[in-house]
Amino acid sequence: MTAPEPPTNTEAVRTHRAKVTVWWSAFGVCVLVVVICVGILIAGMILRDDGDPLIDDPGAVLVGFMAMVGAVLAFVAPKLETIRHQVQNSHKTNLRDDLDDKFDRVLTELGGVRKDIGRVDDRVGRLDDRQSRTERRLDRVFDRVDDLEDTMNPKGHP
Repeated sequence: MTAPEPPTNTEAVRTHRAKVTVWWSAFGVCVLVVVICVGILIAGMILRDDGDPLIDDPGAVLVGFMAMVGAVLAFVAPKLETIRHQVQNSHKTNLRDDLDDKFDRVLTELGGVRKDIGRVDDRVGRLDDRQSRTERRLDRVFDRVDDLEDTMNPKGHP
């Protein structure tokens, strides 16, 4: 039997990955529980120096361990839906695609702002040139006024 091809659209890929992750996590927990149970049974077979087993009643320890695992599962299982709801995307597109689109729009807007700043800079430059020309003209006018005053009132005559 061959494995099914993984899905190609974004929503299906995300759902597929989430399911695979959940199943691998569940498999890992089951393996851990089995390893611990086998460890308890082996510890029940190992004898101390005095001839007594390390665990007097491995069956009771296994029952206690399984009760503890059951209690943890009873506590965690109802919360899994809440956890999934908090972690899983509630929108149809991939979050990365959404961020890429928003980043592209921000870059476009920044490009527009840079152009606006360039135009303002050009206008400020033209205004600065205009102000400099106006100041030079005023300086020439004041110089002519001073020359006229000197002509009208020669320095030696009040």
